[in-house]
Amino acid sequence: MDLNSPPVNTARILWFEDDVRFVEQLQPHLSTHFQIDHVCEFNEDAPPSDGYDAALVDLSLLKENSSQLVVEKLRAKGFCGAILVLSSDESVATKVRFLRQGINDYLWKTMEIPELQARIQNAIELQSSSKLRTHEVSRSGLTLDLVTQKAHLGGQIYVLTRVEFRFLHLLLTHHGELIPVSELAHKVWDLNYVDRGAQDTLAWKLNKKLNDWNLRIRRTGDIFRLVPKDQPR
Repeated sequence: MDLNSPPVNTARILWFEDDVRFVEQLQPHLSTHFQIDHVCEFNEDAPPSDGYDAALVDLSLLKENSSQLVVEKLRAKGFCGAILVLSSDESVATKVRFLRQGINDYLWKTMEIPELQARIQNAIELQSSSKLRTHEVSRSGLTLDLVTQKAHLGGQIYVLTRVEFRFLHLLLTHHGELIPVSELAHKVWDLNYVDRGAQDTLAWKLNKKLNDWNLRIRRTGDIFRLVPKDQPR
């Protein structure tokens, strides 16, 4: 028996990394816990994501330094596994920005091996458990897919940012209720306070993106709610 091979039925990871030397250093450690398939580029010609439990993506491969591209590309292929970004950039601001864009975790290349293994495993388990729960929320013809974080309306599929998804999910699950901005800041942005301009911009973008929906996001003072599209102000 090969003592370095991963256990049977272990999680499969698709790793996008152009630093071959780094791969050669890290892969032996990851391979004791996971089945690793490695490719050097993130593009349309990359191997299909079907059957993988996680995608591990090097930050330097993402165009315009944005994780939204990788989230959109992989989710568009029907990938429902965890999405993790691996980076040399250890700034908290960068980490928070990427987490808000929809990835499951942001990992530093300098992390100790046991922590890296544990963080990857936790992300996979949390993503897997979310797929076992009811994965759709619907209201007035709009359906939110809680796994792919996309909206479906009238046969169209809308890709949402992490913040857009959280805001819309909060409104759909509290339909008919008033959402105070203090609750919005905490549940959508993970912050104690978000300025009014950012809140209003988010509502405006969603209303514009979902223009064919018969509901609208409306603000009254410090309260947000869903109202019929044709309801006068």
